This record gives sequence, structure tokens and C-alpha cells, in this order.
Amino acid sequence: RFRSCFAKLCIHILSKSDIGMPVLAHCLVLTGTAAVLKVTCGSDDLVWLAPFVARETTRAGKLRVTLLYAASVCFLVALAAAIGLSSNAASQNMHEVHLLLQRVAGCLLILYSAYMAYEDGWLQSCGLAGNSDSDDENDESAGPAGALEGALLEGGSTKAPKQKNIVIVAFLGSLDDFTVYLIMAASGVYTWYELILGTFLGCLFLASVVVCLTESKNLSGILEKIPAWLILMGLGVYVLAKSE
Repeated sequence: RFRSCFAKLCIHILSKSDIGMPVLAHCLVLTGTAAVLKVTCGSDDLVWLAPFVARETTRAGKLRVTLLYAASVCFLVALAAAIGLSSNAASQNMHEVHLLLQRVAGCLLILYSAYMAYEDGWLQSCGLAGNSDSDDENDESAGPAGALEGALLEGGSTKAPKQKNIVIVAFLGSLDDFTVYLIMAASGVYTWYELILGTFLGCLFLASVVVCLTESKNLSGILEKIPAWLILMGLGVYVLAKSE
């Protein structure tokens, strides 16, 4: 509710401040407010983004995670902008839509966290073995040659799942903010490129904070030991609690 009210306040101020600003200056102001709104609304992204960044040992890997995170959120914003700009009816019953999206996002985050726990082998005690365990068993059954091949391919084979995880989590983690972007787009104050560019800059700022924090080896080591699925489950519970 705070996020929606903050977005409406920004829209009200900007819509009333028609003081004949140049087009470029007006565009920069709107882009800047969109970036500030993303930083304000997306502060909880720092919690789940940190483990993904901490697991990358190179700066190129951290940059890849940052760009995937920003691109995923911007895709969601582009979708909201397309719906909001094409129909002004999106501004009706927005509170109910926001609560519905929060509940959907919370449930999906919890379900995906359970899936990640299964994939990482945390459910072995329940008789559920993840893909990592089955791969290890296949390598052992194949003998030294299979183990060597698995070790050589380990670095490349783990990049795709990590990239898939960061995209899905970024999408689900920002789903509860969908109505905020919908309100901003439907207001007619923002253009689609101002929303997307401002969101992209806000994502870069949040990711840069995480990257700076994970430059510390001690902190990075602590974050690496925290299971990503546990953080996602906590985030899902938090999102569900906000919808009540």
C-alpha cells in the first residue's frame, strides 16, 4: 500500500508541475523519479540478490548477474507499461489487484524455493534426491573417466541453472510491484521508455550496492553459506504476510 501511495504521490506532483520545462529536462526528471521509485520499492531485492552475487567469484560473473536481474525486472515493467498505456481501466480496483498479485507472488516464491531446495539436494532426508546428487552417482558409476569429464564440465554446466534461477527469482520478486508500474503507466505522466530506463537505473544502483558489499571476502563467505532457497522462502512468507 505504501508503494502504491508513493507512486500516486509522485504522479500527482509531476502532473501538477507543468512549468514549461524543456523536453529533455522533463524526460530526465521523470526517469529519475522512476529510478528512485524502483530503489524505494525494490529495497527487498537486496536480500535475495546478495547470495546470487556472492556466489560469483569474478567481476564478469557479478556483472552478468546484475544485467540478468535488471533485464528481468525491466521486462516486467515493459509488460506493465504496455497494459497501462493501452487501457486506462487499469487504474480501477487497483488495491484488490495488488493484493492478488502479492499472494500469487508469495505462493510462487515459496513453491520455487522448495524446488531449489530439491535441486540442491536439501530434501534427501525426505527421500528426494536433486539433480546434483544423481549427476554425482552417474559420475561414480562411469568410473574415473566419467568423474574427470564431470569435473571438466562442472563449471560450464552450472552457469545455465544459475542464470535461469536469477531470472525467475527476479521476475517473481518484482511481481508484487507490478501494480505500481501499472499505475504509473496508466497515469499518462510517464512514457514507456522513461519507466523502463528509470527502472533499469534503479536496478543498477541496487545491484551496485550488493556488489560493493560482497567485495568483502568475509561477508561474501557468509552469504555463500546461506542457502538461496531459504532466503526465497522467507521472502515469500514476507510477501504473503504483507497481503493480509
